[in-house]
Amino acid sequence: MEDCVNYRKFTVNDVRDWLYNNRDNGLSETIITRIRAYSIINNPYVNDDMVIIVAAFIRNEIAGYTAIFPEIVERPHQHACAMATTLYVNPNYEGEFISYYLMLRIKEASDYSYIGFDSTPAAVLVDQLLGSSLSYYSRFEYLFRRTVKIKNARSFLTYVKNKILVMNQLFNQVRFIRSHQTLLYGLEYINYVDQSLFTFIEQNSHQDLFLRSRDTFNWILRYPFLIESPCIDMVPKKNVFSAYTSKFRIYAVKVLNNNETIGFFILRHGTNDSVLRYCYYNPIYKETVFCAIIEHIHKLDIKLLKSCHLDFDIFLEKHAIYLRRKDEKISFTYPVSFPFDAGLHIQGGDGDMIT
Repeated sequence: MEDCVNYRKFTVNDVRDWLYNNRDNGLSETIITRIRAYSIINNPYVNDDMVIIVAAFIRNEIAGYTAIFPEIVERPHQHACAMATTLYVNPNYEGEFISYYLMLRIKEASDYSYIGFDSTPAAVLVDQLLGSSLSYYSRFEYLFRRTVKIKNARSFLTYVKNKILVMNQLFNQVRFIRSHQTLLYGLEYINYVDQSLFTFIEQNSHQDLFLRSRDTFNWILRYPFLIESPCIDMVPKKNVFSAYTSKFRIYAVKVLNNNETIGFFILRHGTNDSVLRYCYYNPIYKETVFCAIIEHIHKLDIKLLKSCHLDFDIFLEKHAIYLRRKDEKISFTYPVSFPFDAGLHIQGGDGDMIT
């Protein structure tokens, strides 16, 4: 089958021609959404000849594709990475090693700096076969709201039981907020990271495996992979990695004390869940910053929140803020040359987990 497959590499220039000039060069929204493509070609680390997409064709049918975006992180020190962002194989061609050869070609094109986060088990296996190391991190999922329908007498008892749990949890949340009203802090919502804020992030990120650059933070805030689409039912779905969702907001929030930055977090609020992408704080004001996050959970009526932040997890458990907590393991694959430190942590927005 490998002899029948035509693998094609697409550079930033190719993607730009397709997007801006409607050039018929083999690309389509089946391979990459226009939203994601526009974001990637505006990444601060791309260059015109950089390969960012590899697609497989069999008899002119799209058999699979993969994509990356480049990054130079501040920590590990000025380390160049190719962040995996999609990998898909047409079900009609599963078992034909297409994912193996797609990943091989994108790794070759990116000088084997390929890094994957939260990949499917199949993608992790292929990545390991191609020489990557593997580790896992915890991502915590917190349930704050629950709906139970009454269908019969038995479900009525369940309804009453869950209603009591919900009321107790809501009471704990409100009580927590009121008990912390003496904490004097202000908020500033921003849409870019200036040098002063980045210096604060740098000073308060020593427990993190990665420190993204200021340019990358601003790229994330300006060029998301998703856009909010109120009438999403009327939007044709052309790609398995959808670019549209009925609710999508990114809140980048500075927490202030006497006009001095004491914390910063990025919260993505979506249709089915919300995600704490990044959280940095002066350790003296840790509880104040967490209180600001909980205020947002309450005001935004967040039902489900995901976070990789270990200290925030301990804090939520201590104050019984959630109804249920689930610990899911997400994969992290990286080159053997990557300076991995198992004692450091990840943030919920690392890799391509940016939206």
